[in-house]
This record gives sequence, structure tokens and C-alpha cells, in this order.
Amino acid sequence: MRSFHLVGQALDWVLVDANGNTMWNAYKTPNADKVINYAKKLGFESGRDWGWDAPHLQYDYKGYGKDTFGKIKENGDELTISQFNHLKEMITALQKENKELEKQLDYKLDKQKVREPLKYHVDDWNWLKTNGITDGSNPQNYITREQISSILKKFEQYLTKKLS
Repeated sequence: MRSFHLVGQALDWVLVDANGNTMWNAYKTPNADKVINYAKKLGFESGRDWGWDAPHLQYDYKGYGKDTFGKIKENGDELTISQFNHLKEMITALQKENKELEKQLDYKLDKQKVREPLKYHVDDWNWLKTNGITDGSNPQNYITREQISSILKKFEQYLTKKLS
């Protein structure tokens, strides 16, 4: 039952019936699914997932196997080829997600083109600019709470100056 491979532990298995007879063609049955699913919960990989080695279960673990066949060394650490490929897939998925997020960011409101104030608000906007309450940039963009706090403070300074 023990088989040490170059990068892990593996075992081949076969189902047996109630009389102890081997059932060599039972790897695609519900009982075989139970065995494989249980082994996967324990951290094993199934050869059936590879499409060619149904009785094979493999447990990759750093420490088993002494040579570096099938491993990638980087900065003193070792990865098996399957770990490397898994990381590569994860990185590719994250890069794809990143591109999608960047695309969405391009459509955000803070990327709107600058437009002049509507004709109904031109006088009021000009008054704010003239009195130093706003710098006059991007009058139709949305405003943040920190921007409104600056506007209110500048308006208070304007009133204080006017009243004194």
C-alpha cells in the first residue's frame, strides 16, 4: 500500500465485492466516486481527473522524494510542477480580473470629461469662483464630502470677512 514517488506518495486501488473479488472495471461507479471524493477531502489528487489513470491516488507533499525531478526551484524554495501550474492559473485569473476592474474604472464618474456649468447656474458658479469658494474646475462632476467641507469652510471665511 505504500509507494513513494519523486514528489509525493501515491497508491493504486481497486474495489472488491462482498466475496473479496476484485472489480477492475468499477472505477466509474458511485462507490468509486465515494472513494475518490473521500481521498480528495484528505488532499489526494485522483488519476481519474487526468483522464488516464483511474486507480491512481497521489498526495503531493514537500519532503517526500529526495531528487528535484519535476520541481522548480526559486529563491531556495521548491514547487512541484502541479503547484507551479496551479499558481500560474491563479495568476492568470487574477490578471484577467484586474483587466476587467481597470476597464470598469475607466467608466467611473471621476473620469468624466470636464463640462461647463448649465446656463441656469453660470452666475452662481461665477460668484463662487470670484469669491474664492471654489477653484472653478469641473462644475458638473460629483462632489465628495471632503470637497463640500472645504467649500463650507471657505464660505464661512467669506461671510466672516464680509461681516467684519
